[in-house]
Amino acid sequence: MSQESFFNNLTDAVSNERFDPYRKSFQQDELPAWEHYLWNVSLCESLYPALNCIEIVLRNGIHDAAIVNFGTTSWFKGHLKEPENERLETLSRKLQRSGVTSPTTGDLVAGLTSGFWVDLLKGRYEQILWPALLPVVFPYATKRQRSRERVYQRLARIQTLRNRVFHHEPIWHLQDPEEQHESILETIGWMSPAMLAVTRMLDRFDSVYTRGAHSYANELESIAQNWGAQ
Repeated sequence: MSQESFFNNLTDAVSNERFDPYRKSFQQDELPAWEHYLWNVSLCESLYPALNCIEIVLRNGIHDAAIVNFGTTSWFKGHLKEPENERLETLSRKLQRSGVTSPTTGDLVAGLTSGFWVDLLKGRYEQILWPALLPVVFPYATKRQRSRERVYQRLARIQTLRNRVFHHEPIWHLQDPEEQHESILETIGWMSPAMLAVTRMLDRFDSVYTRGAHSYANELESIAQNWGAQ
């Protein structure tokens, strides 16, 4: 009874809507479902350093390269297409409402989402930003790797994974998580070997992934069995 009470309490905290996909994956067997839920939390946490680093180095790389290319820190003006221009104006209004009366370029760069920077690699920016900025933003990629379309497709895929991680969605069931993790690291290396070295120092994905969901079984079962015994 105490074990059932524990899992019911845990489900209430997470919500049935969020936990139901795990239940369905394991024929309503609570223990393996929760093992995979906890493993998923750990996997998402282990990807945070790499996702954080790639977002920072990408946005700063594009911004710095555009400043040099256009000769102004305000290179946004006149060079953004409507979707990105609207996002920039929305951010500016938001900052002003929060008390930043005159948002600086630094305020805007820091506040724009990672998706904004990835979208700057879409085809609508061919001949505006690319291919001129490619060797500047991705100086350590090979010429074969360094095409706008190839880089965009890779970053768009990383962005999809990033959104799943940051919105606490399941990633444990992906077919190629190791490949996607390595893709993030490689792309960071295309921009900054120093950032790649720091990312590797922080990165725990391989160990968390290798441990697997079952590594949570004994402790989770012990907590469930002793629930309410105090």
